Amino acid sequence: MRSSTSCKKIVHGLLYGNINCKIKAVEYGRVMEPVAKENPDGLIGDDEIIEIKCSYSAKDYLDIFESISDGKINYCTVDKSNGEVKLKKNHDYYFQIQTQLHVTKRTLCHLLIFTENWYYSIDIKYCEQFWNKNIQPLLHIFYYECLLPELINPQFGKRLLVSDIKDSERIINKQEDKQRIVKKMKTNK
Repeated sequence: MRSSTSCKKIVHGLLYGNINCKIKAVEYGRVMEPVAKENPDGLIGDDEIIEIKCSYSAKDYLDIFESISDGKINYCTVDKSNGEVKLKKNHDYYFQIQTQLHVTKRTLCHLLIFTENWYYSIDIKYCEQFWNKNIQPLLHIFYYECLLPELINPQFGKRLLVSDIKDSERIINKQEDKQRIVKKMKTNK
């Protein structure tokens, strides 16, 4: 979740989402991972996970390099020094994988990018420093400023409107900052 993204829909989904869902994996996720709902696609041995991304937008390309070059896979980049494909550290998938590794207490993820014509595997190591700097603080804010207030003093149940769920002041301020920047950019054109 980005710092300017409203937490209302996420809080609603966690607390009031599709409660009739009887899929075992979903029920397990709700019970075992109520805040960080990051389930890897598979576990390998005691220390590895696998995450699979089916890139439909790149289905007509011959390989990952061509699909990155044409912008069909925007979450990876090619390292010019060695030609190696890497997952961008500022992309949501990187955050997702670091969270999966942290939650499962594992150290390596095999990211498999798959299309009908080709597949490519990237190994991503757990980075505790990245977790501590970029993810843990966001989870802390989300839990204490978004989820916990709705648990303690539910607003949704009064009128059954997602819009009644309160956003964090921090999020509201970031949204206002973003609106000011957009407005300023429009007036400068």
